[in-house]
Amino acid sequence: MKRMVAFLTVPMIAISLTGCRKFVPLIKNSDERITNEPENTTVSEESSAEAPQMQSCTVGNISFEVPCDWEPIEGFEGSFTSPDKKTAFQLQGESILGSYSPEEFFDDLADSYSSSYTISYKDEDISSITTADGTECFAGRIQMTANKVLFDIDVLIAPDKNTVLTFASQCSEDREPSADIRDVTRTAVFNIGTEDMASGRKFSMSDGTEIHLNNDGNFRYFKEAGKTDSNYFEGTYETFYGQSAFDRIVSMTEYGLTEEELEQTLSANMNGYSIGGSSPLDYLESSGAIEPSEKEYFRICKDTFYAIVLKTTSLNEDNIISDSDNTVLFLGYYLPELQQFDMLNANSYNYTQWTEIK
Repeated sequence: MKRMVAFLTVPMIAISLTGCRKFVPLIKNSDERITNEPENTTVSEESSAEAPQMQSCTVGNISFEVPCDWEPIEGFEGSFTSPDKKTAFQLQGESILGSYSPEEFFDDLADSYSSSYTISYKDEDISSITTADGTECFAGRIQMTANKVLFDIDVLIAPDKNTVLTFASQCSEDREPSADIRDVTRTAVFNIGTEDMASGRKFSMSDGTEIHLNNDGNFRYFKEAGKTDSNYFEGTYETFYGQSAFDRIVSMTEYGLTEEELEQTLSANMNGYSIGGSSPLDYLESSGAIEPSEKEYFRICKDTFYAIVLKTTSLNEDNIISDSDNTVLFLGYYLPELQQFDMLNANSYNYTQWTEIK
């Protein structure tokens, strides 16, 4: 059986531990009113007859909810104060998980805090948690003090999103926070890898070809971009992303890829993905490191991993149509920073970059 070489990138981007920057004091005097919303923060209100009114805050790719009577803090994106102004709450930081395990990240983060803060409590083990959008995560609590301020930190780790968040509350160390920060953590929504970015779209490819993935499940693959009158393959296609992409690839046994190999490849790319990938042997056997300046790296995660299966039925060449029976598997990542796919043709082992034709 022919065996495909899985693609990966030598991880060269340094891991930036979430929340390692200094916590900015956010507690205001109780008589000081704070009414302005933080810049670049989207806030919307929702009401329910049976539940407290909540407001939704979006910071970058993350959304979460807090009670409507919490007031945004001017100049601090994603930060709020309780009605009595005695507790501040914030989305304190975000980073990639990279090749860390969730447990390793949590422990290393706590160690990094201990150099600047007094750790009064740390969960011995992280626990499983499902956020509001159904993302399976891990969470751990760290409590620490500095300058008579108590920081109650909830570390939320989402492996499939390659993301770590820290939600934090802070108040005077002689008080209790006015609400449990875990109640905020549970409302998290990750706006990463949430929709099919391939189906129903047209793409030009870096090798000079062009593909139309039509809404009806049919495709046309043109041999020359911009020339769509003849010389094309056509047939049906299927698009998978996230875990479903893993499942589909493993089911295509002719390519010889296992779930474990796909997970290992994903893990190796989590620190930073470069266009065109590389061989696993480059990663495992390379005696010298690649200088970070040599390549540009991008953030990927399991939910931005794609498998696109093309099943050709006919070939139109110079307006002469003939039968064609072939299956081609493309697999790779959608890169939001570039709004582009980087895809490996598993039949020919060639990479192409797919750019949407608007």
